[in-house]
Amino acid sequence: MDEIILRRAPILSQFGIREFGEVEDLFPLPTTPIVHRAIKDLLLSPFSKDLDVYPLFDHITLPELGAFT
Repeated sequence: MDEIILRRAPILSQFGIREFGEVEDLFPLPTTPIVHRAIKDLLLSPFSKDLDVYPLFDHITLPELGAFT
């Protein structure tokens, strides 16, 4: 989904995902795993039943994550 942001912002410390419609075709899941070492805060907004963002977590690792909201 947000592969471009995660790969191009190596010092990003806070990352939020909020529902904005069906975008799987525009932002597919990463094809190679992403390890982002700087993100400390992850914010998820409420999603509708139709938008499944959770498979993204099978493709990213956030070893410094300290807060998940």
